[in-house]
Amino acid sequence: IAAIDQRQVPSDIKIAVGDRVRLFRRTNARYSDYSRGYFGDNGTTADVVSIDEEGVRLRRADGQVGAIRWASLQDEDTGRVLLSYGHAQTIDARQGATLTDHITLMPGGSAAVNGFKAYPADTRNREDSVFIVSHGAEKEEVRGRRPLGDPWVATASEADMRAAILDNIGRNLARKPEKVLATDFLEGASEVHEGALRSQRAVWFRTQAAADEPGPTPSPVEDPPDTGAPAAPAAPPGAPLVLKGPKQAQPPAHAPTTAAERDKQARAAKRSVRPPAQRPKKAKEKPMEAHEAQAEFADALRTAGLIVKGPPVMDGRWHRAGVEGKAASNKSARYRGHLDGRPAGWITNYVTGYDKVWNASRAPGKLTAEDRRAMEARQNQREAEKLAGRLKAGKRAYAIWQSSKPARVHPYLERKGVAAHGMRVDNEGNLVVPMRDAAGYLHNVQRIPADPAGKKLFLGNGVVEGMFATLGEPKGDKPILIGEGFATVATLREATGFSAVVAFNSGNLMAVAQAFRAKFPDAPIIFAADNDHHLPRQEKPLPNVGKEKAEAAAKEVGGIVLLPTFREADEGSDWNDWKALHGAEALAAVLETRLAKEGLKMDLSKEAGRTTQAQRDAARTAQRGKAAEQGKQQAQEAAQRAATTAALRQAANEQRRQRDNGKGL
Repeated sequence: IAAIDQRQVPSDIKIAVGDRVRLFRRTNARYSDYSRGYFGDNGTTADVVSIDEEGVRLRRADGQVGAIRWASLQDEDTGRVLLSYGHAQTIDARQGATLTDHITLMPGGSAAVNGFKAYPADTRNREDSVFIVSHGAEKEEVRGRRPLGDPWVATASEADMRAAILDNIGRNLARKPEKVLATDFLEGASEVHEGALRSQRAVWFRTQAAADEPGPTPSPVEDPPDTGAPAAPAAPPGAPLVLKGPKQAQPPAHAPTTAAERDKQARAAKRSVRPPAQRPKKAKEKPMEAHEAQAEFADALRTAGLIVKGPPVMDGRWHRAGVEGKAASNKSARYRGHLDGRPAGWITNYVTGYDKVWNASRAPGKLTAEDRRAMEARQNQREAEKLAGRLKAGKRAYAIWQSSKPARVHPYLERKGVAAHGMRVDNEGNLVVPMRDAAGYLHNVQRIPADPAGKKLFLGNGVVEGMFATLGEPKGDKPILIGEGFATVATLREATGFSAVVAFNSGNLMAVAQAFRAKFPDAPIIFAADNDHHLPRQEKPLPNVGKEKAEAAAKEVGGIVLLPTFREADEGSDWNDWKALHGAEALAAVLETRLAKEGLKMDLSKEAGRTTQAQRDAARTAQRGKAAEQGKQQAQEAAQRAATTAALRQAANEQRRQRDNGKGL
């Protein structure tokens, strides 16, 4: 195979059935049921099942087999296949990867590795990290560090040489090479020069002040010791000062003319020549370079539990990332970072609930006018792309929803034991859950595949925060259930008869609850919380995110929390899992008891939780009208945003022209 790796190094590799190979980018495959979808990312390894002229069939670690065409693996520039052997990879490609154990092999010695490479590549192993280093290469480097003719090289014992080799390896793996810039040298030279001038000026001023007073001339620092030798004659008033040594200090061209002025400047000079310990100085902060900001951001991502291979991308856009303790294909976290102005970013871990802003510890160097203009252009471009992406996702969501058919049966519904509740099935067999805002407009959809191993997906660039799906129509002061997933919400909707709301993730509970509290101020709001009871018991404990987010939202809107309880050995975290373990009758009994303590009674009428065909037809007609209105409103908003962006750019250009004219450019 004419192959090429991620560092653009070409190589012709031989592969056969049974070999393990490594992918270098996100790759889709065709499966045995003729569906096509995600197979792996950069770093995914898989075993070769078969090879033909069309492509290769690979088996992942989870046993899934997919057929990948050679054309899908080809590099756009070279046409070579992006593929390599999967048993080993370079230390550069392994930056930040988490493994149970691994071996680092250095056949040429440790001279090529430094702390910047060794730390992110070799500190994330759960159990063992083994180093195999060339004894001969290390010994040669140790000898090269010794002076020529050093007898130690010939007389050192094996134990001493071994100790020196270990010290050499430690030195190489710990060093953090930094290039010294010419500006650093000039700053240091400037400080030395200015200090020397201040000291010479102080000596001259103090000597001149003393020359106007009777008595001996004082020393600029301290009186000389009495050695018995005759004292040097004092300089007459007005005579120039001659310092002993190779250089002489001449008085400044505009010397003070009165004793009072000379005394004042002498006191100022005395302050300028205080010892360094008595001279407080503000440490000069070195501007942050781009690579330093990336390193700090990478550390923050690791601290938050994110897994990012290689340096983080800081282009101001959202990027998905893996999470510690989850499968490599699970991208339950995201991050966004930028280098414009002071480097900053945002980190979200949906597993742990971590959702915080990150700021760099130092500011970058001073921005030029050109840098500021480029930064503003990038920010405007990102904002325009974000708005365009949301508009496109909204249109696509509407098209998917309209082309989908009402769900009668679906494998996901059968596995979860719940009804469809007005959901639909798209042309690819996915269960489609609409995602609307408080006004009822459709902005996104969640697609749930029929395959149990498949992932629930939102549309790229679509809005998620504040979006929800309703099961049943909330009315007046009637109770409203809010939960994370569709299966959880549908389970409690069927068990209680209450109207229910799908918030899609724990981080969205607060926004959805606030929207319903504003619309239904008198309705009791019940949170069907997920109980991630296994997370706090892990070797590296994680917070019980579902419980914590639900409790915070309940406190904000005055709601109550229904939390399922599990034994330590039980699998599952939500009410649908609880129903699968204990049955529908036990679920109804538990819910009735808990709600009674809050003064609430379940609505178990036959109509509760059911949707008639007439209701579905009426809802479909209303949705068509809303969709037309939504399209019109989105077009108006897009035109308004374009006009606003153009006005802002025109104002910014006018300000720059005025500023440049003021500088005489």
